[in-house]
Amino acid sequence: MDKNVIINGNSLNEMNKMESNSIDLIFADPPYYMRTEGKLVRPDGTLFQGCNEEWDKFETIEEYKKFTYQWLSACHRMLKPNGSMWVIGGMQCIYTIGYIMQEIGFYLINNIVWHKNNPTPNFMGTRLCNSHETLLWAVKNKEAKFTFHYHLAKELNTDTVKEEDYKNGIRKQMGSVWHFPVCSGKERLKDENGQKLHTAQKPQKLLERIILISSDAEDTILDPFGGTMTTAAAAKKLGRNYIMIEQNQKYCQFGEKRLSQISCEEDIYAGGSKR
Repeated sequence: MDKNVIINGNSLNEMNKMESNSIDLIFADPPYYMRTEGKLVRPDGTLFQGCNEEWDKFETIEEYKKFTYQWLSACHRMLKPNGSMWVIGGMQCIYTIGYIMQEIGFYLINNIVWHKNNPTPNFMGTRLCNSHETLLWAVKNKEAKFTFHYHLAKELNTDTVKEEDYKNGIRKQMGSVWHFPVCSGKERLKDENGQKLHTAQKPQKLLERIILISSDAEDTILDPFGGTMTTAAAAKKLGRNYIMIEQNQKYCQFGEKRLSQISCEEDIYAGGSKR
């Protein structure tokens, strides 16, 4: 199986070609099935370009459930016995995904709240500001001896330690609420017209944390919904192998360019132990 590749194709078709028990870590950022209607208008009258892409549209909840069952089943087959999987989602999809994961046989380790430091406001003031997304961390079954770098997680934990205490060497267990800003500024990939390339690009620091605490150097990481290739960018930087699948050719082209500008950094935290 080729590694360090971007595959331009349908995720289900491509995963069905791959070997069983071959992947150390999976990160999936699937369609959220947002079901947005109408236009989102800011208070100043300008339109907010939220997620209204064709890849996020399904005719019915049953169609979405069928799609979710198919790609999660493929991931379960491909994951090594002691590998683990992360899935991110919003309130529209994460409960459906979590239920189906457990039906298939996945065992949930943690659910993590990604608290967004700079969330998109609720422009109409009709409900609470949507300021978080949920990540599910799971293994193939309850007996899996999954990778977890506990001490590294403590070292990386700046969420629950005051800045002054952290500078003085105080470290605490990493919790299940993580604070990262929404991808913006120079990190946000732009297309040839200067517009954001992808509506749901995730911050690279989020992926780096996931990869560091739940994989080893030279492990192979699969992302079945590659998008802007953030998973690959983090994997390459941290000395891991990657396999990315993405059906949008434009995303693949921009992703290749992004990866060409990244070099592997010396990872002093490459070691670690199994659970």
